[in-house]
Amino acid sequence: MMKSCRTIPMLLFIAFVSLLNAQKSIDWQVIPSQGGTDQNSNVQIQWTLGESAISSAGFSNFRINEGFQQATLRTEKISRHDEISNAGSDILAEIFPNPTSGILNIDVSKSNSVLLHIRLSDPLGKLCAEKQLWAPSATSIDMSALPSGIYLLRLYTDNTTWDEVYKVIKQ
Repeated sequence: MMKSCRTIPMLLFIAFVSLLNAQKSIDWQVIPSQGGTDQNSNVQIQWTLGESAISSAGFSNFRINEGFQQATLRTEKISRHDEISNAGSDILAEIFPNPTSGILNIDVSKSNSVLLHIRLSDPLGKLCAEKQLWAPSATSIDMSALPSGIYLLRLYTDNTTWDEVYKVIKQ
């Protein structure tokens, strides 16, 4: 009788420790309806179809994404004029989240201070929002009152040494 009193707690302890060790090896995975992985010597891309991002928060140099598999590329560049000089080549713009249902964040980095013009228009060319920004800096555009659809976001400098257009999707 005394032996079984010691055996049961010992078995419970072993089971508990085994469960704790088993939890250390859990790997989170996404089982998508469609997806794949492609890579070369410089980059690896994993993509899935059908999963949505739940939320995103952060600062210009630090971002936390919650949800399923989320990409770091958030924009689709429409055009860049070939005649642009290299003077604006050190400007980097990050537009997120895209698609958006409300606030569109614009984060621009550059080694020197430069005035950028920001214009948001619908596909017919109607101006929806306009701002100016001294880069490096960040700003946002509230798109919550705009109807769902595709919009064009143009960022350019005064002397047009840098001029880029991005496609933004409003959900």
